[in-house]
Amino acid sequence: MNTLKYLYGLLKSFPALVASFFASMQASNIVVFLSGGYIARAFINHLNGDPGPSFGLGAALALLTIAEMFRVAGMATNMYTSIRVSRFSMALLSLNIMERILKRPGGLPLPLDRKKGRPLSEGQCLNTLSTDTLKIPGMFHFLFEMASMLASGVVAFWIMMSINPAVTLTVCIPLALVFWLINMLRKRVEPLADKARRSAGEVSSLIGDMFNCVQTVKTMGAESLFLAEFRRRNHKRLRDSVRSEFFFTLLRGLNAGLMEFAAGIILLGAAASMTKGAFTVGDFMLFTSYLWAVLGVFRWGGLFLAELKRNDVAIERMETLTSPEPPGTPARRRRLRLDKPFDSSLDLAARPVEPLRSLEVKDLCFTYSAPRQHDDDDPASVAGLDATRGHTGSSGPHAATFSLDRVSFMLEGGSLVAVTGPVGSGKTTLLKCVVGLLPVDSGHVRWNGQETPAASVSARGDYWDAPRAAYTPQVPRLFSDSLGRNILLGLPHDPDLLDRAMRDACLEDDLELMPDGLATQIGPRGVRLSGGQLQRTAAARMFARGARLMVLDDISSALDVETERRLWDRLMAKGGDASYLVATHREAVLRRADAILFLKDGRLEAKGVYSQLMESCPGFRNMIARCEHPELN
Repeated sequence: MNTLKYLYGLLKSFPALVASFFASMQASNIVVFLSGGYIARAFINHLNGDPGPSFGLGAALALLTIAEMFRVAGMATNMYTSIRVSRFSMALLSLNIMERILKRPGGLPLPLDRKKGRPLSEGQCLNTLSTDTLKIPGMFHFLFEMASMLASGVVAFWIMMSINPAVTLTVCIPLALVFWLINMLRKRVEPLADKARRSAGEVSSLIGDMFNCVQTVKTMGAESLFLAEFRRRNHKRLRDSVRSEFFFTLLRGLNAGLMEFAAGIILLGAAASMTKGAFTVGDFMLFTSYLWAVLGVFRWGGLFLAELKRNDVAIERMETLTSPEPPGTPARRRRLRLDKPFDSSLDLAARPVEPLRSLEVKDLCFTYSAPRQHDDDDPASVAGLDATRGHTGSSGPHAATFSLDRVSFMLEGGSLVAVTGPVGSGKTTLLKCVVGLLPVDSGHVRWNGQETPAASVSARGDYWDAPRAAYTPQVPRLFSDSLGRNILLGLPHDPDLLDRAMRDACLEDDLELMPDGLATQIGPRGVRLSGGQLQRTAAARMFARGARLMVLDDISSALDVETERRLWDRLMAKGGDASYLVATHREAVLRRADAILFLKDGRLEAKGVYSQLMESCPGFRNMIARCEHPELN
């Protein structure tokens, strides 16, 4: 879908706003382009006594004052309507894009970059949401400006031809050729701007990686490596930006000098006519004034075509973020209100969910490919550091396929089911498939005997949201905010709820050591917390939701033995409606489990309680032995 179709989609969403923007720009621009030259010609004719329309100083000043007032009023109206059109359109495009991203199953990576065949980076997404969404509504200004320029140019050209056709053609034809040459040069310069943009994106991506991996960089002593790579990319960005800006400044200079060039052509072409009295000084004033309107047709036409191509690229990037949705999804019409703040409160009581009596998983199958080898062209990689993330959905010669194969089990309400197995056996994948974070290929997940909605690539839905289920990943995500706000995460402030969640997560002793208590700022991604505190804060966030099914992915891996024991003692003593599905290799948790699922290479090799698996499953016994005696690994 091209830019014009996107503009039509935005027009349907804000017809009155866009129409007022168009009307104000046409009225003000046409008056500005045509009034000045006509008034100047009439006044000069009056002074020289030449034929044609004429009026004195008083009338000229009055008309100029009216025209200036009209121009100022038009500029104010244009500015107001232009800002509103841009911001409303940007908000609509961003909202549609974010809606589609958030409805994707949470275990999937961002959509694939169609050119590079790998998932988009966070930097690319931010650039699209902040820049590309603003380019599309900016085309309204180009389109309306070109329409007013075209109308003014046609009228101005007709008036000039009626005065002196020979001079008109003598001036316009060579200037049109010059414009054509400048536009041809612009086509060669435009790729430089795209190269500068890509260089800036590489710098932004690296900065994001540096902030996200600050602990890894510092503990591995890789500061100098990252700084060296940052200098290299920044130098490349500077070089590309300077080169692009130099040539675009040169083009702007050539455009700006055209009026002086045109005035010289008029003097040369009209010299003979002026000596005969067929071309007056007033006509010369009108010609020099109207030339900008006439030549603007060529100037704005070339710019408009160039902007169309650039915006088609921006549209391609936006539609990549919304894939596999059909083209035009970012511009989908919707009601949009920006006159009051968005209500971000989370009311879980408004989402009643029946208690979990049974969760049946039957013949669950899932397949994906994950990148296994470094890609030299990956901007996330730094001077030989393999920073490639394992993303679902990648493909290519360096991809390795993994699958879950017909996994079946039953979780009874109020029970604890542990999923265990060697590294890479599919524990995390199974948990994500069960709660709709990954789209399964086949199989059934039944809640109290009722089939649950199947997760798809384009729409996860909200079936598995709290209070039905809550999920804490292997690497919890915290935000640069206070400890209390990280736990509540949208829930209304409730001291009793916070106290219960903190106690369930065994955080009360840690809280006493924090001078600011729940108001303690934990820093980006919780960098001011220890690994155990980070995991327990994420767990407290989950406990605060009171979900029927709590899914924990290796939540106690950073906990000491005593803290882990207290955490599970408290959870098991609570009773209530909560059920637990846990991925773990910790023996203390496995001994407590009502059932253990032992996975190997994506297959359910055995299931039962701890004592049964110790007797019947050699793989399980070997795993427990390696956990008790790491020297055997």
